[in-house]
Amino acid sequence: MTLPKLEYGPVTQELWIGSGRVSPVPRADREYEVSGMNVLDKWFGYRRRNPAGKRRLELDHEFARRWLPSWITELLELLNVLGLLGREEQSQADLFNEVCASPLITVTDLTAAGIIPVPPEVTKALKATSDAGDALFDL
Repeated sequence: MTLPKLEYGPVTQELWIGSGRVSPVPRADREYEVSGMNVLDKWFGYRRRNPAGKRRLELDHEFARRWLPSWITELLELLNVLGLLGREEQSQADLFNEVCASPLITVTDLTAAGIIPVPPEVTKALKATSDAGDALFDL
């Protein structure tokens, strides 16, 4: 048995894996990329009959010979995450632009605030104590 192909119908918003279908899958989710890499294609690439990726170790040559039911759950979770990420893109872009337009904090500002140079007393390692009263957390 061979693993299915990943296909997408942009008009119907259907994602097909062999004879299985997930719908609706917005085009933005299907085309979601990180650093120029399509996330769904990458995910699916590791689940093909001849999986993507380098094979340096003997264990790298072991892979599923058929579609695993757990992959359906993984796919649905991945599609959910991609949808959530897509919803946040505009607010993230707005925040990024706001940060870039804000004034820079200079070395002079940090020095005047006493943040740098870092005082030697805050760079020393904490000493272990046997007194439970000095514990960071009470267990």
